[in-house]
Amino acid sequence: MSDEVRGATLALTLLSHTNVGKTTLARTLLRKDVGEVLDEAHVTDEASAHVLLEAPGGERLVLWDSPGFGDSVRLLRTLRAHADPLAWIQSQHYDRHEERALYCDREALSTVRRESDVVLYLVNASERPEDAGYVQAELELLAWIERPVIVLLNQTGPPRALETSDDERRWREATARWRFVKGVLGLDAFTRCWVQEGRLFEEVRAALPPERRELATLFLETWRRERQAAFRAAMDLFAGELLRAAADEEPVVEGAWGNDKAQAMRALSTRMEQGTATVVDRLIGLHGLEGRAEVEFRAVVDDFKARHEKLAPKRWGLVGGVASGLLTGLGADL
Repeated sequence: MSDEVRGATLALTLLSHTNVGKTTLARTLLRKDVGEVLDEAHVTDEASAHVLLEAPGGERLVLWDSPGFGDSVRLLRTLRAHADPLAWIQSQHYDRHEERALYCDREALSTVRRESDVVLYLVNASERPEDAGYVQAELELLAWIERPVIVLLNQTGPPRALETSDDERRWREATARWRFVKGVLGLDAFTRCWVQEGRLFEEVRAALPPERRELATLFLETWRRERQAAFRAAMDLFAGELLRAAADEEPVVEGAWGNDKAQAMRALSTRMEQGTATVVDRLIGLHGLEGRAEVEFRAVVDDFKARHEKLAPKRWGLVGGVASGLLTGLGADL
């Protein structure tokens, strides 16, 4: 490891139009509740930094959750009239309540300019690029800051590999004229598989200047070790409970004082339920779920138990993800 990398920090900034899903995606990447999520504009009005990964040597990958753009078209028209638009907007003092959209626009641009190595710009994949008129205005604003940008497609809906690929192609074509856009990647907050995060880190590394790529490689390797260890541990939990259940037995003794088959089945079922509960508890700890995420995951488990449905892996991933974006990795394991 070079001296330039040891103890260094790499910063990613999540940015989008307001109410596209930045904070929700931040929660799934960080695997903990951060910020506030509401179905309304400008819920986030201040940038906040969170450690996404920490390497053994103390190197940190930091994720910034920034305010969303709100009135980017009007702001762009104003900035075009100034010789140094970024310096001008920094000199403006917008009221957080009376001019909330412009206040958030300024805070978003300031965060990118001050903190970011790479911008993760979210778009709503359910929209066609030509219908999202604000996107080109926001990309023009980012062009002045000159940071590499990776476009992330959020709200892609249920997993659909071919259609998601088509979404990526459409957005890649729509952003092709912006040279600072270094990649387009589907990364839905709810229905992605956790291995897609590895693709994100690979895209980040490729977008960085050569002198910063060693640090990005370090974080990619750290992420791989952590996720693979969590996956193997989860598989061990499942395998252990399956082996225990397969070897479990209950005697059936016919007669007035013996156990009949129904009683034996109830005993086996009770132990299976207890074993499953133990596995769930350990999975929650393994994936760092807490608070609302833990409650929602238990609700999903209870829903399947109450309905006596087959535990299909795809449905576990979907329903677990919909219940909370924090359950992405756990849903994939299940």
